[in-house]
Amino acid sequence: MVLLACAVSSGCATNPARSSSAPSADPTAAVVKQAVEEHLELRGLTGMRALLVAVDGQLVLERYWDSDPDEHADTLSVTKTITGTLVGAALADGSLTGLDQTLAELLPDRADAMSAELAAVTLEQLLTMTAGLPSDGSGEPDWWSARDWVGAILAAGTVTEPGTRFAYSSSSSHLLAAALVEATGQSVLDYARQVLFDPLGITTRPATTVVVTDDPGSTRYNAAPGFVWPQDPQGIHTGFGWAKLTAREMLALGQLYLADGRADGKQIIPEQWVRQSTTPHVDVPGLTGMDAYGYQWWLTTADEHPAAAAWGFGGQLIEIVPDLNLAVVVSTNVVDQPVFGTAAPLLSLVNTAIAPAVTNPG
Repeated sequence: MVLLACAVSSGCATNPARSSSAPSADPTAAVVKQAVEEHLELRGLTGMRALLVAVDGQLVLERYWDSDPDEHADTLSVTKTITGTLVGAALADGSLTGLDQTLAELLPDRADAMSAELAAVTLEQLLTMTAGLPSDGSGEPDWWSARDWVGAILAAGTVTEPGTRFAYSSSSSHLLAAALVEATGQSVLDYARQVLFDPLGITTRPATTVVVTDDPGSTRYNAAPGFVWPQDPQGIHTGFGWAKLTAREMLALGQLYLADGRADGKQIIPEQWVRQSTTPHVDVPGLTGMDAYGYQWWLTTADEHPAAAAWGFGGQLIEIVPDLNLAVVVSTNVVDQPVFGTAAPLLSLVNTAIAPAVTNPG
């Protein structure tokens, strides 16, 4: 198992936990609350630490279990959607020049280490996970224990012809992070602060510095308070997972996409990127509840309405339903929660309880 070593700028104490909820005068709130409670009881879902539901930009349900609104938690692969959002920002500001840029162009200093097939992989193929890279499978990628993650990913090369099929691959998302560093001349976190986090009011200062190694330290990572986004041994922030956010900060990302890339009256990411990211680009056969994949977003349905989801293992979810102007966030304690090994339980919560309650509030 990969372990994390951390040097903490503000200590590694665990945040005190408490339960709270935010009442709402919106008549939809009572209907949503009842639908959620009935669904959780019926399905026996436990282990969640936060559940937020917003309609028309207003919270109608905010519930915490042994947690609080200020607690940061591991978002796991929801981080992939953050990375994809940063790619959209970099395309907009010209740091990246097009979806047809090849991996050899994106990482020129690494081009000599690439096979001809790998060198021709495009930015769009990385975004849609059709680059032909090895899938994550059921275990941890081999490169997590390497001293040079990007080098190990490139050395492994492709296992299928690029552009031919979907394969869920954290390798793709981490190469996107490496490409962002090359294109922007900044760390992923510094760039994210500039174009996404600061504009959305997501607090990332101070940040715990965590370098992923094979040394003991994962317990300290889990206990570190506040914002955390780990780095690989070369200092590249993990493009595929492990960024720690609060549930409200996760909601801010969902609301950004619901608002066509705008927040507080400003265009944060292009509306076109929102559309492209949440448009089906490739089918995802065999994945329960998911219909297709966009640009680091999953595509599904909620009460027969098109929906997009950022999902992380263990029960981390941002789901948006544009027709209903609905955003749902779930943050779950990962340990010992096998029921959340797939997205199906949380997609069902939105599909059969929350979205119908919003559609028919009375």
